[in-house]
Amino acid sequence: MNRVESVRQVVDGILRRQPDVAERRCGFVHLYGVAQACALLALMGVFHLS
Repeated sequence: MNRVESVRQVVDGILRRQPDVAERRCGFVHLYGVAQACALLALMGVFHLS
């Protein structure tokens, strides 16, 4: 298992234990936005993915 998959499992577990469905949904939406921003920065050459 690679590092990204390990992080994904931990974060998914944290979000799934969130009892408030609306809060859980906001968490997933926020993290998708963060992932998109990181991908855009990587494409722009701001930092390199490891």
